[in-house]
Amino acid sequence: MFHVAEYKKVALPAVILSTVCICCAGLFILIDLGGIQRVWRILTGFNSTSPLCWDVCVISLYLVINIIYLALMTSKRRARSVRFLSSPASPCLSPFSCTA
Repeated sequence: MFHVAEYKKVALPAVILSTVCICCAGLFILIDLGGIQRVWRILTGFNSTSPLCWDVCVISLYLVINIIYLALMTSKRRARSVRFLSSPASPCLSPFSCTA
């Protein structure tokens, strides 16, 4: 991402670790909801004033971007594809980094 050789060694483990941490954050949302059986309430009755709904949106978006980033990092056309995702993903997630 920054084209620094020292960062390339830790980039893949960092993306894997961040994906695991985002999955754990999703589990904490399930705890706040009171169980898996109540997930449908978030999906069917979105309340834009609820911080929990926004956490679901941000964590889901971050998880999708992380999985795409991980898939592109492990592909054979790594350099061009990772650069393609890094440019739009960084400004997209920076306003939400304080909530996650």
